[in-house]
Amino acid sequence: MWISPLTTLRRVVNLSAWSVTLKAAHTNAWSRWILWVSLTAGVLSGWSVAALAERRVIGGSNAQPGAWSWMVSVQNASGHFCGGSLIDAYWVMTAAHCVNGLSASYRPGLRVAIGLYQRLDIAASELIQVERFIQHPQWDTYNYDSPNDIALLQLSSPATSQPVKLAQPDSTVDSAGRLATALGWGVTTARSNSPTPDVLQQVEMPLVSLTACQQVYQNDYHLIDSQLCAGVPEGGKDTCFGDSGGPLAVFDGQAWRQVGITSFGGKASGPPCAGAEAYGVYSRVSAFVDFVQSYVLSDLQFSSVAQFRTGETWQMRVQEKNPTLHPRPAVDLWFGVEFAGLLWFISGTPQQPVLSLDARPWSSALDSSQSEYVLLNLQVTAKMQGSYQFYAIFTLAGQGFAVETVRSSIASQLIKLNP
Repeated sequence: MWISPLTTLRRVVNLSAWSVTLKAAHTNAWSRWILWVSLTAGVLSGWSVAALAERRVIGGSNAQPGAWSWMVSVQNASGHFCGGSLIDAYWVMTAAHCVNGLSASYRPGLRVAIGLYQRLDIAASELIQVERFIQHPQWDTYNYDSPNDIALLQLSSPATSQPVKLAQPDSTVDSAGRLATALGWGVTTARSNSPTPDVLQQVEMPLVSLTACQQVYQNDYHLIDSQLCAGVPEGGKDTCFGDSGGPLAVFDGQAWRQVGITSFGGKASGPPCAGAEAYGVYSRVSAFVDFVQSYVLSDLQFSSVAQFRTGETWQMRVQEKNPTLHPRPAVDLWFGVEFAGLLWFISGTPQQPVLSLDARPWSSALDSSQSEYVLLNLQVTAKMQGSYQFYAIFTLAGQGFAVETVRSSIASQLIKLNP
């Protein structure tokens, strides 16, 4: 069963002498594990696309070369046709309408140019073929202004560029008033036949509350919470023809976080983009984190029986379910057991495990050539009798144990050792 690390709620967790209020904590075993680690180790600190939906940057300027290494140009044999963003070594995020109507037979011609700056200088980018594409299941292919305008592109080989961080459901980085930057190539006026610029463009504009956005679009669209708006009341700054699927990002003081995916905009009674009182509409990334993670994160599960008797061989295994559908880069594997109100990290070997309150991985830098691991291989003794809750999770290799480094669902199993 898929266990998402990012279902949020308000709760109070008591751990031995510690009492910690989590205002935006994570539920189930994942939340407790991350909390325990933070307390004990201090770690957690030719395709047809509707013209009106094709968006490009207006009112912006040339981006700095190399500043947006996670920016993606989605291409076919004719070249660039949509924007996107690298969110993982194997995955690009774009708009659902960018791949609308494409069949599997079109896939061989679909590719991404990662870190592209000059639109025609493809050789200077990281060029990778697309293995498959996944539209959000609730995207309405017959309405360009439909919500759930998000799609994922699985790459045929891992990218080496650093992915962008995503806005999370419990953050305020996508709040109204925050300054955001939109990126894209193409026309810089609201005319679809305008020439496209040679280099990547960027434009900075404030995020607009959904209430204010709905008010200006009351005769055009019905917006919902999973959508996001940006722009200025007087117009002149927007995304427009051709930049569909590109990122809208906010700097949170430490890193850029993608808050939106370019989707649509413009009033029926006005210009198609950059008009006064007509904001650009984006898919709100924080509303789709669970959707993204259900494909991007490895599906990690224990494959052991739940009960053992004294004298029997106790073997615990963890495996990746459908690894070809969840390709991954190198990871560290963490293995732990809940005992006496604390989480103990298990390292060592299956025959000689070592328990520690310090955060230590069970194994490091595991490549994708193996999908099942034997974690314990012991003979049950009378002293071991009891019930124990075990957990396992992947994080990106060498990046420590923290929310930002998680690379799998959490595996959880209750083991009973009987007489």
